[in-house]
Amino acid sequence: MLSGQGSMRNFASAVSRLSSKSCRLIIVNGGGKEIDALCSRLSIDVKKEQGLRVTTPDVLDVVQMTLARKSNELASALMAHGLRSLPVPAFALGAVRCRKKVLPNGRDLGYVGEVEDVDPTVLLSLVTARSIPVIYPIGSDSEGNLYNINADELAADIASSLRASSLLLLTDVPGVMINSTVVPCIHVSELDDPILAGHLHDGIIPKLESAKRAARSGVGRVAIIDGRRSENIENFFTEGKIVGTEIQN
Repeated sequence: MLSGQGSMRNFASAVSRLSSKSCRLIIVNGGGKEIDALCSRLSIDVKKEQGLRVTTPDVLDVVQMTLARKSNELASALMAHGLRSLPVPAFALGAVRCRKKVLPNGRDLGYVGEVEDVDPTVLLSLVTARSIPVIYPIGSDSEGNLYNINADELAADIASSLRASSLLLLTDVPGVMINSTVVPCIHVSELDDPILAGHLHDGIIPKLESAKRAARSGVGRVAIIDGRRSENIENFFTEGKIVGTEIQN
């Protein structure tokens, strides 16, 4: 989503203004389109299952390289605004432990992980010290194996562990779309409706599953919005205005 320097600068400016208003933020930074593009240039097949990336060893290398670069660039943009920022993979903080993810249908996704546990202590100490962690979703299990974690799943689990007041999932569309129309609000119970599921494209499904889990875990407000417009982010935190889709428990 933050694929250009201009959009990254705009995002960093919005974060800077929010920080000046005492908003304590943690950023989980994905990079799906950039990963797809680099895989294509390297002639590596891109395969997805239920919106999740099938991750071979070669794909994992691309994912790590891309996410590390993007997180460093974002942290640098934040620091250019005078903010303290720390770009790190999820495993480096010792706050996130993951395990290999297998879909309910038994499909093996390769080196794809899911969060097993989050210890919020380190994260709380960072935000209390007015630092903004930029976490990219590479996790490790108890044996040190590295896994690609879906960024929205990681963000939801971190928000849940902190009992955060808000979780904002950013995308490059105006919100959850059904028949080309934005749905302003969805109740978590509706997400189990197969009729609704039949109208959703694969890319939004992991976001909705993550949003549902966060809402049910006690996160105050959960929304999926178009992150290409930085004012949408500011309005959410400063005015409570949602330009997109709110997920309510």
